[in-house]
Amino acid sequence: MVVLDPGHNGRNAAAPEEINRHVPAGRGRTKPCNTTGTATNDGYPEHAFTFD
Repeated sequence: MVVLDPGHNGRNAAAPEEINRHVPAGRGRTKPCNTTGTATNDGYPEHAFTFD
């Protein structure tokens, strides 16, 4: 079995208020719920790279 993790959801950027909502991160800390992931300097996103 091969499982691919595409990185971050390519549609996260469309919902900044949701992905920036703070959630528990342990030991009393919080962190943003999710991120848009990374991309090349030309804007090629990691989720697209994984599936291409």
